[in-house]
Amino acid sequence: MTLPFKVFNSRLFHRIFLMMIVIGIIPIVVAGMMALYSVTYSHRLNVSSLEDGALDQKSKEIQNFISDIAGIFKLEVSYEQVSEIEKNSQHFLLTQMLNEAPALEDVSFFNLAGKETARHTLAEPNGVAEEFLRDGSLLPGVKKAVSGNTYFGPLYYTERGPRLTLTSPVRNKNGVVVSVISGEISLNKIQELLQNSKLGVAGYVYAVDTNGQVFA
Repeated sequence: MTLPFKVFNSRLFHRIFLMMIVIGIIPIVVAGMMALYSVTYSHRLNVSSLEDGALDQKSKEIQNFISDIAGIFKLEVSYEQVSEIEKNSQHFLLTQMLNEAPALEDVSFFNLAGKETARHTLAEPNGVAEEFLRDGSLLPGVKKAVSGNTYFGPLYYTERGPRLTLTSPVRNKNGVVVSVISGEISLNKIQELLQNSKLGVAGYVYAVDTNGQVFA
């Protein structure tokens, strides 16, 4: 009986046939792998871009928080003489600052000799008694502000959270330093900004001080 087709049963034929199959499949597999790599790489780029965007956003929020606080400390009186702000005006200004800046816990005026002339705190919003006012002549922040520069102190830690000291010169109409204002600032707001921040599925955002200690 004669079949209408030929049956190839040689080893050489099987090898050639297998090579043709492999040669035909490899480009398809390679193309598939390249497409998968392209999708994976593109996904990684998108995730990385989103993470960078999230970090930039949080960085700007923190910078805005610090800038807003620092802006409150830039005081200039309207007179030209080199003299302290009138005492009642000092108390009024300190009260206003505590009301406007929830992050402020303690704010004071110092004269150019370093003597504290008024201080208001959250615990004593009407002002600390005069006998408890401090000598700040040796404080680095007061010394720097008297010389005309703003001072950001190092972070320190309390039971209520991280804090820093901000001290700034007060100038008259001619730009001459006439007094110093100093405050203790709570950084709990930064903790609030970062505590719900995530990067991807398992990543998170945190802030460290100059010693590498995590504070938010």
